[in-house]
Amino acid sequence: MADRLAERGPSPERIVSSSAVRARATAEVFLDRLGLSSEDLVIEPAIYGADCADLIEIIRSLDDRYDCIMLVGHNPTFVEVAGRLDPGCVGHLPTCSVVTLELDGGGWSDGREGAFRLLDFDYPKKDRDSA
Repeated sequence: MADRLAERGPSPERIVSSSAVRARATAEVFLDRLGLSSEDLVIEPAIYGADCADLIEIIRSLDDRYDCIMLVGHNPTFVEVAGRLDPGCVGHLPTCSVVTLELDGGGWSDGREGAFRLLDFDYPKKDRDSA
């Protein structure tokens, strides 16, 4: 999935990951494949165990110096958050899915429910599922 994101973009400038071992390992693969440095990875312990409202607050607190930030975390919270940020968003996120959302203007602090729109949804078996 990291190679596919590197090919098609957008390329995150920063990755914010849960502190869980598997999430960190996934974030580090993306970091490497996207050509980012270790300084571009932020481990955010609050993602692990966060509910939807907590995760939206984490998004709203992101640094406005970065236009494109990747979050790495856990279902079912990420499914719920994606649906709240863009009500037309997907209803299921297979393991290692990549959902690309765009904020409709403003900074991260403006990232409220419904303020995003879905740009892309990719997952490991997508090519096989659409064949």
